[in-house]
Amino acid sequence: MPFPWTCRSVLNMWLGRVMAWQLMFGEAFRSACFELWIAKAHHAAGSGALLVSGRSLGDVQRTVQQLLRTQYRDVSADVSLSRLRTVRVYVVGDVAEPGAYDISSLSTPLNALFAAGGVTSRGSLRALKHYRGKQLVEEVDAYDLLLHGVRGDMARLENGDTLMVQPIGPQVTIEGMVRRPAIYELRGETTLEDALELAGGILPAAALQHVEVQRLEAHQKRTMLTLDLSSDGNADSVAKQLSAFKIQDGDQIHISPLLRTTRARFICKDMCCGRAVILIEKG
Repeated sequence: MPFPWTCRSVLNMWLGRVMAWQLMFGEAFRSACFELWIAKAHHAAGSGALLVSGRSLGDVQRTVQQLLRTQYRDVSADVSLSRLRTVRVYVVGDVAEPGAYDISSLSTPLNALFAAGGVTSRGSLRALKHYRGKQLVEEVDAYDLLLHGVRGDMARLENGDTLMVQPIGPQVTIEGMVRRPAIYELRGETTLEDALELAGGILPAAALQHVEVQRLEAHQKRTMLTLDLSSDGNADSVAKQLSAFKIQDGDQIHISPLLRTTRARFICKDMCCGRAVILIEKG
């Protein structure tokens, strides 16, 4: 299957990949597959060896087409990868199935994490460490993808790389009138505003005058803190108070809903006939 041009500009040729070429001579097609075991490929036109190892797929296509046009008229070439080599990586730490995995050479740490069944309830999603030997290549925060849909520019895994899943870090529990109630792991979030942003924000029916935070004090007791936000409807004032309130590991944040009000309306009819009908509407 041919790759889109955007992919061709970044895919590199390495040993073990199979490259398929389709050549068009006017109305005639000619295709062939070549495996890059010795870092070079012989093209279908029989014009000798073309070194392709380490070059992008788009560059290979342009080079092949230029080479063929020196010998043939009305020829065009389409180069694609029909099979990718695999790399063996090691996923360790707090994952469901730690071990060695053979995955595609285009895989990122998230692909390896998926192959290992994901993290356990004790594993961290905020600090996935990608090692190459003893060198730390990068530290991946999976919340960027899970909460914001941002994949980022993660490094690809190479043969022998290790993905280490650390134990889970500081956590807060957010419940009540927020868009995404859940337990969230903290990584740089220090204020109540940061925590509520992880939860997708506050719902319109939330009672900002009564925000409760249950906190552990020195591993001895729990205390209840109540935050009474401004009720004047000033969004800047509310944001300022949220950013001023510092959160701690183990906090349980509860956003209460607005109290429901009941309204009754009495309607009297048919008084001229000597009877009254009372209708009650609740809202």
